[in-house]
Amino acid sequence: MSVLDRVAWRECECPLYLIHATATPDERPRESRLSVRKALKNGSLLVSTFHSNKHEQRARVIKATWGGERSETGGPVHQNLRTQRGWYTRRCARNAASASSGEVVLYGSPGTRSPLVDWYLHELNQPFEPRPPRDPSNPHPFGQVPALRDEDGVELFESGAILMYIADKYGGVDTPEQRALVGKWVMWANATLDSLLFIETPEGRVIDTGVRRPTKIMDTLDQLLAGQEYLLGSNFSVADVAVGSYLLYVPQFFPDVSLSKYTNVIRYMLSLAEREAYGKAYGQAAIGVRAKCQMYIDGMPMRKKLFGIF
Repeated sequence: MSVLDRVAWRECECPLYLIHATATPDERPRESRLSVRKALKNGSLLVSTFHSNKHEQRARVIKATWGGERSETGGPVHQNLRTQRGWYTRRCARNAASASSGEVVLYGSPGTRSPLVDWYLHELNQPFEPRPPRDPSNPHPFGQVPALRDEDGVELFESGAILMYIADKYGGVDTPEQRALVGKWVMWANATLDSLLFIETPEGRVIDTGVRRPTKIMDTLDQLLAGQEYLLGSNFSVADVAVGSYLLYVPQFFPDVSLSKYTNVIRYMLSLAEREAYGKAYGQAAIGVRAKCQMYIDGMPMRKKLFGIF
């Protein structure tokens, strides 16, 4: 069967993706890929991105011609759609393929803020499917990460919004009182702590950190953590993921900065970095973070590079 013999629509809300059948073993992938590109170019479909591997060819459709009615939302009714190349297509049921088997789909990559969402999902033992930022199905309107797609067509972006959604649906934080308890810290992390720890250019490029010198914010946080293990006392929560992940980015991206002055914050950071779920989310970087936190505690001089990790 040639890749052009069978075509089917897969709906992930909007936009739609065109999935082509796999080429036969005797059809070389390059020839298959070129034939699909040529057919798309000559047909009535205009695509913005194209993905191909040994399993499938996929195009992101941004324009198509069809004969038929429009839906109430202005989109096309794809039943019996035919392109100028004579391809017959059909549309799957709404949201049928929005997430594989109802699994959470998380878009992100190392070196971004998306691993903090990984961390919380690992804490909850909630299965998820990771996908790269440039995956055509990324629901983020600006093409950034993290972004999340869940069953029933739920789509989110912004790490704080994603954390609160996960906490509500999978973490038992499902009452106004519980959401208020953790939500204030999640919002504080994004609105206040973020701007202190990461100084950015107008274009959004991080150029420095604001904790090279003592600050009132860090002094207050250090006092709040005196005598308690986590932000809410003895219980770990999504608040610690939001605040702790940002603090733990400092030794990753600014290894020459010392936080030794904030003894309670350092203890807090080390306890978070030693959690199994944090190690799963951050991988090799977690080892370096733990080592750097211990250097803070020991009062060792800071170096710009730690074991070749950062």
